[in-house]
Amino acid sequence: MADPHCEFEQENNVLSLKFTDHPKTTHRLEAAQVDEMIANLGSYRMKMEPKPTSDWKPGSKVDRAITDPRWYVEPEMMQGDILLHIRDLRFDWLHYILPRESARKLAEALISVADAPPPGPKHVRPN
Repeated sequence: MADPHCEFEQENNVLSLKFTDHPKTTHRLEAAQVDEMIANLGSYRMKMEPKPTSDWKPGSKVDRAITDPRWYVEPEMMQGDILLHIRDLRFDWLHYILPRESARKLAEALISVADAPPPGPKHVRPN
């Protein structure tokens, strides 16, 4: 399957996907339809093989990081765990429930990294 050619129509309110395979087709999607498609594709991908890796290798290359996303934290109403909301410009709000111990570990890791000197080359003073 060839990659679709994407264009915006109607002042960026409609995404036009043009597939060049046989038969040639064009699909016009409004924002809500794109959101639904992304959610459905994510659900299908979770069930596919090979599974995405479950662990992150520190130092791995990151291609598409969102800088300083909006976030919000509140208690989860059933168990009192932590409900973390992170705004991803590509996918809208993403929601995660963290057990209290995981939330503590995350908080400690964030503080540790935030308090450490920035990584990078050591500045050497000339003699």
